[in-house]
Parts: sequence; C-alpha cells; structure tokens
Amino acid sequence: MIALLKKPHPFIFNVFSIVVPCISTFLIIVILAPLQFQELALVTRLFIAFIIAIVVGVCIVGSVSLYRWLLPAFSKPDTWTVGKELALIFTTIFFIMLVLSVVLYVSGFTAGSFIEILLKTTGFTLGISLFPIIILVLFEQYRHQRLQVKKAAEFTKMLTTENEQLRLKIPEQTQIPEIIAITSEKNELALQLAPDELICIKSEGNYLEVYFLKEGVVHKKLVRNRLKNMEAILPGSVFFRCHNSYIINGKLIVTVTGNARNLELSLRGFKASVPVSRGKTKEITSFLTKLGKA
Repeated sequence: MIALLKKPHPFIFNVFSIVVPCISTFLIIVILAPLQFQELALVTRLFIAFIIAIVVGVCIVGSVSLYRWLLPAFSKPDTWTVGKELALIFTTIFFIMLVLSVVLYVSGFTAGSFIEILLKTTGFTLGISLFPIIILVLFEQYRHQRLQVKKAAEFTKMLTTENEQLRLKIPEQTQIPEIIAITSEKNELALQLAPDELICIKSEGNYLEVYFLKEGVVHKKLVRNRLKNMEAILPGSVFFRCHNSYIINGKLIVTVTGNARNLELSLRGFKASVPVSRGKTKEITSFLTKLGKA
C-alpha cells in the first residue's frame, strides 16, 4: 500500500481540471437527480446545480492554490505521487463540503443547525463526487498521455537525420573543448574525456556516476562531486541537464518517448531511460532545435 502511494503520478492542473468536474456535477444533479433532487422542480434543480457547480470549481482552484502556497516543496510536479494526488482530492472534497454547508446555512435554504447541515452535506458530497472524480482522472490521463506521445514523436522526428545512426551535427561556430576534465569536489582530476566519449552523468547522493565510452566499451566511474559543478564546466551546446539527477550528451540522444508522467530519453550506449523534468520540456525543445541547426 505504501509503495502504491509513493508511485509517481502526473500533476495535472489546467482549465479542464476545473471545467470537467463542474460540468459533470451539474449534469449529474440535473439529469440523474440523486438523493432528494428528484423532488425539486426542474428550474429549482437547475439553479441549485449551477450554484453547486460553481462551488466545486472555486474549491478546486482554492485547494490547488493552498497547496502551492503553504506547501511549495510538497507540490512540485516532479515529485508528485499517487498519495499526494489522493490527499489533494480529499482536501478538495473537504472544502466543497465546508463551503456548501456555509452557503446552505447562511441562505437558510436548508433548516437545521450548522452541524446538521454539515453532516447532510458530507453525505451528499461523498455520494455525488465519486463520478466527477473518476471522469476527471480518466479524461486527464487520456489527454495527458496523448500530448506526451505527440510531443515525444515530434522530438524523435527532430532527432532523425540522414545518418543511419541518428548522429546530430554540432554547429561549426560553437567552440567545444577537445578534452573535458572531470574532477572531484576537492579539485582532484578523476577523468579526462573527449566530448564524444562522455555519455551522461547521474547524481547519486554525494557522488556522481560518470558514464563514458572508451574503445567501444561503456564504463562507469564514481566521482565525489555535485552535478551543478559539472553543469558549470560542460559546454551547454552539447550537454544538457534534463533532470535534477542527470546531465546528458545531446549528440547521443537516439529517441524521445513519453508516458503519463514525463518524457524519457534513450541515449546511445546507455541502457536505462533518462527522465526529463516537466520544467525542462521547453528548454530541451530549444536545445534539440539548436543541435539540429548544423
């Protein structure tokens, strides 16, 4: 169960995140008329459905805004999980129950004390919110997956060249050092590599895993240093920090694929897929475009 809650999940918040639940809630109340809604006249039901739909939309925006304001680190899209998604859903449902109870109590539409109204509203909200949530999750997952696949296909097309091995040329005007020195945090020399030999660098705790090619064989060397220090010395025209834990050699990108969470890169000589942070999507588009302008 804990493993499931920690599983990565895409953080999706856009206009559809508001519109889909609002419209779903409105239609459910008007057409299906659950609970006591079937006893109301159509005009009254339409009015109440509209008010509740507005409350749902406001609560969704308020919940996400509250998370981003109070818990900015917790709400980072790159660290979003199934557990965080459920927490956000329950927070939104709680706000909907609370706001609806206040509206009903202040307007006098429903008789009884605030606690009695809150209990009634809780049952109503829990009963009716299940369907809009399911509809929203399925819609967002489907739409996000399609966008990611389309984006990945565009990137892969950008990488395709006449060369059978999909090698990308570097602009002639770009100055690239002949040798790259990889040093430890104490400035001790660990490796000397040609730019084409360095595949990628992965951060692992206080160490860096440097993957490089020598005489046709891929090697890995541990170096005690920080990724930001490597980012500062590597030529930005060839190397790109696509993730908090990775710097990759853009010349060795073979394909770009997409899943429900993010984009992933396949590098020549590197077996594992390399993730691309959501915040880096626009940057990598520009990076790949510049690489292709040879």
